[in-house]
Amino acid sequence: MRNPLRTYHEMGQNKSAYLFCLLVFPYTWFFWGTAIFSLQSFDSFSGKLLLFTGLIGPLVVTLFLVRNFDLGRKEGLLQQVYDYKRIDASGYLLLILLPLVITSLSILLSALFGYSLSQFAPDPRVTFSLLSFFLFLASTFLIGPLPEEIGWRGYLLDAWLAKYSPLKASLMVGLVWAAWQLPLFFVLGYPLHRDAVEPLYIPIYLLSVFPKSILFTFVYLRFNRSILAAILLHFSINFIVLILQVELVTAFFELVLWTIASIIIIKKDWPGLPGNITPHRK
Repeated sequence: MRNPLRTYHEMGQNKSAYLFCLLVFPYTWFFWGTAIFSLQSFDSFSGKLLLFTGLIGPLVVTLFLVRNFDLGRKEGLLQQVYDYKRIDASGYLLLILLPLVITSLSILLSALFGYSLSQFAPDPRVTFSLLSFFLFLASTFLIGPLPEEIGWRGYLLDAWLAKYSPLKASLMVGLVWAAWQLPLFFVLGYPLHRDAVEPLYIPIYLLSVFPKSILFTFVYLRFNRSILAAILLHFSINFIVLILQVELVTAFFELVLWTIASIIIIKKDWPGLPGNITPHRK
């Protein structure tokens, strides 16, 4: 017989998760929709402002829910963000280098099919003076990884892990995460809009969200529910995406390699994760 208090807790967590989803879409899509329908380009100040205001939606909704419905999580959530000691040295290497390794292998695989190794060359739009590169790093960290991961992993994933298995919770978060990003394909000048010139890029990108979501769950649990770990992995992925312009076939190989990595984790590394301490779930 199940503990009624645990059942009540799981119901509350599940309701919090669905409330998060109900709030994050209208908040974010209002700003992105405004940019799309007013033809604001990402290259303009107003376009960047609308995009950034929408991007922080997961953070805004998380803070709203924690403040009004889940006040007890506030301190724990902050510790999950700033407690760097949860991640060991090998963990930091994994988080920083894994996306680089996957993209590098994908470029090499594409070269076997006649595509150029010039894909390793940095995007000419990225300048490498000390100040501009520092600003690039800061914006890459702050616009996306930090506000998103506090919401996706710190709140939504954590809520669903109280009820579902890591795999099911990962796929559910992946579905929400992929759907939430759909308007970005229509924001003028945004990288996803530029890449969508190749129609097949859209399904490849959206499908890649699911194995990545599994990897994010793995590092989140592997490092004792560290939101910082998820932020660093997200930062590394975005950094590679922004600094390198890869071919469509390379993006396909990236999808394959992310999927292989997620399957390896599912088969070998779910059991015994230090953060995976909740009881048996559906």
